[in-house]
Amino acid sequence: MSDQHLGKFWKSNNSASNRARKLIDYFIYNLKECCKVKEECNLILAGDLYESIYTTAEMLVYIKKRLSPELLKFKHVYVIAGNHETFIDKNGDQQTLLSVALDSLNTDLYNIGISSCILDDGINYIFIPFQNEIESIFENDVPKHLRTDCTNIIISHTTPKEIFSLDRKSVV
Repeated sequence: MSDQHLGKFWKSNNSASNRARKLIDYFIYNLKECCKVKEECNLILAGDLYESIYTTAEMLVYIKKRLSPELLKFKHVYVIAGNHETFIDKNGDQQTLLSVALDSLNTDLYNIGISSCILDDGINYIFIPFQNEIESIFENDVPKHLRTDCTNIIISHTTPKEIFSLDRKSVV
């Protein structure tokens, strides 16, 4: 799943927050439907779970309270940071709002860099959160994570600007 933009309409003490709560309810409904398909399954959230422009502490607490029980129903949850929840802290390091509200035991957060893992389906998943230097990552780092003994799936949160700027010859 990608680009839920939860909290997009969140504003405290405003009727708009009702729209945000409905969006969150709908997302949770979809998570429950996913669990019905397969008893023990993994979940991959591929960026922009939040809409950072509207993020408040109240919203993060509310979403964590609502999402935590649902995420624990999955075998494991893999979350990569998107451009709408990523920010640079005062030390110049890339951080994400995901670490604030998604810290359950069965969740791995990917904020920066590139990571890969082989899940029970035998597929090698390569996770690339939103970040600068995406072209360099595809040229230099992705080949190091590719495996010849299984299928490779790259899950990356990039914006159209990055996608269309990639040199196709270097990526293939």
